[in-house]
Amino acid sequence: MNMDRWQRPASGRLKWNVDASLSTSHNKVGISMCIRDVDGEYVFARTTRFAPLCSVDIDEALGLYEAL
Repeated sequence: MNMDRWQRPASGRLKWNVDASLSTSHNKVGISMCIRDVDGEYVFARTTRFAPLCSVDIDEALGLYEAL
């Protein structure tokens, strides 16, 4: 599986990508979320920040929770 390229979701579904960026100097996490359709067209996006830092897995899970 190539993790470097966006992969199309199944027909009739949406693809939801979440990424976390960490700032140790500010003890904060930035979360970016983007939802696209089967053609790769933008549907919805959001960014948010929170503190304190956690592990990357926890930060991205919190991003998914925030988006819900």
